[in-house]
Amino acid sequence: SLLCRPLYKAPSSTHTHTFIKNLVFHFPRLQLPALPPRWSETRTVLCDALDNFLSLASSLDGPCRIPLLSLYAVSRQRECLLPLVQVRGNFARLHSCVEELRSIPSEGCIRGAAAGADLLRQAVLDSLQQFKQYIRHTSAGSQVTLVTSQPGRSIVHQLEMGLKDADLVSLKRLLVVQIYSTGDWGQDTLSPEAAIYFELNDDLALSFHCFQECIREVKEWLLANSLILNDKKTEIVVFGSNVPRGQLRDAFGSLTSSLSDTVSNLGVLLDSSFKLDKQVSAVVRSSFYQLRLISKAKQYVLHKDLEKLIHAFVTSRLDYCNSLCFVLPSALLHRLQTVQNAAARILTRTGKFACITPVLADLHWLLIKYRIQFKILLLTFKMSNNTAPSHLKELLKSYVPARALRSSTQLLF
Repeated sequence: SLLCRPLYKAPSSTHTHTFIKNLVFHFPRLQLPALPPRWSETRTVLCDALDNFLSLASSLDGPCRIPLLSLYAVSRQRECLLPLVQVRGNFARLHSCVEELRSIPSEGCIRGAAAGADLLRQAVLDSLQQFKQYIRHTSAGSQVTLVTSQPGRSIVHQLEMGLKDADLVSLKRLLVVQIYSTGDWGQDTLSPEAAIYFELNDDLALSFHCFQECIREVKEWLLANSLILNDKKTEIVVFGSNVPRGQLRDAFGSLTSSLSDTVSNLGVLLDSSFKLDKQVSAVVRSSFYQLRLISKAKQYVLHKDLEKLIHAFVTSRLDYCNSLCFVLPSALLHRLQTVQNAAARILTRTGKFACITPVLADLHWLLIKYRIQFKILLLTFKMSNNTAPSHLKELLKSYVPARALRSSTQLLF
């Protein structure tokens, strides 16, 4: 999806090859969706997300960071769904453009690699030419984001070769975003975070020998697939072990430098004692940082948009993997609750010393401890009704008593 905004002067076109090869992520400024082969599977989610984003961007008050938008669709032909227009106060037109994108049939998608590369190249050049004509009296630069479900490396290579001789003075950054489906994950991709779990037994030497053999096989598989394991980012943590630290270091040998008391797995900080105090501290710190930024912009934002911002940047952090916090002590849960209280005060402009309980009730916000319980109960309900993913359903076992009891008909787990 692609948006556009005037920026400072872009790199010289003589550095085009290096510039495109080293893609840098930034907030999208130009929107250029390339229809994926499975467009019928992704268009609903993608268009809904784009619609919600444009709804928020077009209604914000104050300085506009996304003043301009251009939207292209690349299927069997290159089509400009929306010429460069202003975003603020123009949601009706933006919404109709998203609906037009949503209505594009899946059978119109690109099938040939060569034809697709030429269409993508022309779409990028056309969008840049359109942008240069709009602001031809300035030296501003634009940013292009290309969204596709085709292999990201091949798209980058196609653009690299197709644009190496083009005039890209007005192009500040180019970002390729690849969308994966569940079936594709693992076929030609590798998760940025991979975890290996194994159990320590009384024979430490045997346990670590098995671990090192596993690491060796992983490295061989990566090398066979033109990848490499980054030893500097490899982290090892031992949970619930009474083995002295020095003995563990001797057993790990060359992997001692990777031994740590805290590791990050899917964004969650796990410590060796499972206290999760560092995870709570990280969530509280990042949430209050976002709240400080939101509080500075609240006078420019409508109430409904302010609530969206709080849910997007604060509540999502409180809810992420919060089922791990079910057994946390009340002191740590209280720290998370202070974040929610502060968010409610900003949203409702409630005083610092006013009682927050009725405010949370009016907002229909569950307290942190009840949000945790609700998520666990909801997952259990989905697993018991076969609406949860299969890997979760396998974890839930029905309670079958050894003899006939009245509780045997109550669907206990």
